Amino acid sequence: MPDVATTTKPRCPCCGQIHRLARCFYVFPELAPEDFKEREHIRAKVKEALLDPKLLKEVESLRRRRGSN
Repeated sequence: MPDVATTTKPRCPCCGQIHRLARCFYVFPELAPEDFKEREHIRAKVKEALLDPKLLKEVESLRRRRGSN
């Protein structure tokens, strides 16, 4: 039986979708394709998730790194 830890895909801690935080269109809208349409219930989930200081700090760190590239 495969190890679950190696077969599960990463879930975004902000929106809950299957991608890494650094690729979240809700957190980094500049990454979204032109035709991307936000869903209100996911936006609300992201807004609530970003109240967590630890998660907000991680997002800010990713923004700084992205800006320096």
